Amino acid sequence: IETLFEKDLNLAKAPRMQALGARELLAFCLGTLSWDEAITKAQVRTRQYIKRQNTWFRHQLINAILLPQDHPDAAAKALLACL
Repeated sequence: IETLFEKDLNLAKAPRMQALGARELLAFCLGTLSWDEAITKAQVRTRQYIKRQNTWFRHQLINAILLPQDHPDAAAKALLACL
């Protein structure tokens, strides 16, 4: 962390700080968050990101054909039925 501070004077705005948990880790290192608070905030941000991704994918796959993954024969039949 000290090396990052030495190399980048504006670390908070660096592209690597866009990674999930990076802001919270920085806040912990700066002493503005406790370890438990940093973990909790990182978990919340991760869940929010997953929810946004799921929403985006759900809207992208409106006309998609969902095939059963655990039954290859059923997936093949469903795919052939669409042709």
